[in-house]
Amino acid sequence: MAKIWSDGKLLGSESLTQTELKALADPNRLEMMERLAEEPRYASELGRELNLDEQTAHYHFEKLKDADLIERVEQRDVSGGMASFYRPRTSLHIDLGNEDEEFRPPEGTDSYREFLGDSVDGSELELSVVVGAPEPHGPDQVKARDGHLAGRAGFVLGRHFSSQGLEVVKDTDGYGGDRLVIGGPRTNMEAERLQDRFGFEFASTGRYKYSLQTPEETYTSKKVGVVASSSGEPNAFLLAGVGYGGTLASLEAFESLPQLDVNLSGDTMVVFEGLDMDGDGQVDDFELLEVG
Repeated sequence: MAKIWSDGKLLGSESLTQTELKALADPNRLEMMERLAEEPRYASELGRELNLDEQTAHYHFEKLKDADLIERVEQRDVSGGMASFYRPRTSLHIDLGNEDEEFRPPEGTDSYREFLGDSVDGSELELSVVVGAPEPHGPDQVKARDGHLAGRAGFVLGRHFSSQGLEVVKDTDGYGGDRLVIGGPRTNMEAERLQDRFGFEFASTGRYKYSLQTPEETYTSKKVGVVASSSGEPNAFLLAGVGYGGTLASLEAFESLPQLDVNLSGDTMVVFEGLDMDGDGQVDDFELLEVG
């Protein structure tokens, strides 16, 4: 489990800003931070090392810069152009830890244990995180664009449980066992296959349009999302929205489970609406709409 240190102090997620936490929630960015700690590098160089295309590498690099997690140390001529070399901020480093180290769950673990039920055995979590494939697939031939959210969900789960049994798979892959599904049925075929188990439905209302129909209400806003669980064989958990904004809202809520005053045990359905609190056009908060 990755540990984040600043000025000699071990930081938990409560010690990091939301910007820092989200920047470090992606496994590509954690790998970038580890390599930058070895020696300063520039974005394109990291992209080649991690087999990322240049646009993707620069995107992740900018997220680390925006979160003030890295600092520029020099500019140097590389292949006829000037490249900026970066390293982790001087006061910060990442310790990727040791598999044999005793696991100590942080505050809030009981809420996730309640939600995940017997998918957790002691401190061990066995779970597949299922994301929509980025290639065209399904009836609408959609390219899923929420696969990166698995990094955020995995970061949360990895803080609270030993995550040796945690894997990320695409909905077009073969997988078995308990699963956490991210994304609605238009982009994630596993959400379509499982939704009868949850007591609600993402219903098509036209080409590329969906609503969320619960026993109490019909929601059409694309910023509406749901966090749900269904016990059985396999245990299934869902973070999904009417649209991408709703899936973001469900992720924000999942990251805040310990702060929610709701019963999370057994078969659970909690509906949220995403909010844009800082005016940047992205969902960064939520309000609770319904508990079922």
